[in-house]
Amino acid sequence: MKTLSLTAGLLLMVFAVYPSDASKAVNSPDFCCFDFFDKRIPKANIVSINKTHSQCSTPAFVIETPKRLFCVKQDEDWAVREFVKRAQ
Repeated sequence: MKTLSLTAGLLLMVFAVYPSDASKAVNSPDFCCFDFFDKRIPKANIVSINKTHSQCSTPAFVIETPKRLFCVKQDEDWAVREFVKRAQ
């Protein structure tokens, strides 16, 4: 019985401490952009493009490339076109 209680307690602790993928979601108020990349990212390098949450102070796109994430303001025409193209 002690082993079962100990195992259950450890599992609860692991799930409470281990962050889920949902908590890392770009479209959440926890993820906002404050520094912006001001150059064009080649289409071939873009893995995904998502909008930041509407509660963020500056609307932005988060662009994922194979190496890292970039924040780009939503008033960049090339980023808007790429977002719309991928949303279809």
